Amino acid sequence: MSFLEQACSFFKTLVFARGDERTVYIGFYAGRVAWVFTTVLLLIWSWQGVLSTGGLPVQFVVLAAS
Repeated sequence: MSFLEQACSFFKTLVFARGDERTVYIGFYAGRVAWVFTTVLLLIWSWQGVLSTGGLPVQFVVLAAS
């Protein structure tokens, strides 16, 4: 059983997911895409802040915390 299947069955037991398996899969996929986008954006923004100020900006702290 893959991690995705285990996560889907776990959330179904908690009654968070009221849709079919495809709906749950699309939700997990959208979450992964949003996480990658946010991480890449914060990484680029942090790099720009380091180059312009020479120190670690606040956005790097947010990136490290995530």
